[in-house]
Amino acid sequence: MPNKFIRKLSADREDLRIELGFTSKNTLTCEQIIVGPHGINVRVEANEQFGWDWRRISAANSIVEMLALEKQELVYEMSQYSRWQDFLDRFNDVGHPTLCDVLNVTDLTNLSLEYIDRFIFEGKPTDARPDLLLSNVAESLHNDAVCGRELWHLHKGWFEVTDQLKLLINQNLDA
Repeated sequence: MPNKFIRKLSADREDLRIELGFTSKNTLTCEQIIVGPHGINVRVEANEQFGWDWRRISAANSIVEMLALEKQELVYEMSQYSRWQDFLDRFNDVGHPTLCDVLNVTDLTNLSLEYIDRFIFEGKPTDARPDLLLSNVAESLHNDAVCGRELWHLHKGWFEVTDQLKLLINQNLDA
């Protein structure tokens, strides 16, 4: 996306950012490091805006929600997930206006939706029981992994066809 477009959207969406409760706005600029026969030269193009993001931050100073627009991507993330419909409604409020503008100036070549659950076990690793948290995991893993004695990664993927679009579904589990 052109830099001028990114700057304009940043200014045009300022009232919406505040209305939606995003407390932080960050501008992404370019820093260029040139290594050549005359040594190393660092150039910061502070006047060029290559992207921006909005963030809602928790009391513990972690990102609760973020909308980011960069030269090649629009990203929406939320860490307080309860139901798919709640996520979709919030995305429609936060990201949909910007997505519509982005689609007026560029074509999508790649679209991905990533859903990540993170569970934290605070006891001894050998007391962890992933099989009590995730169904049908134990049959795929060695017993030492299921009981928390070893680190493990499990990956599976398949294709689904929806509305004549071929979708790749990936599932990755790490412990």
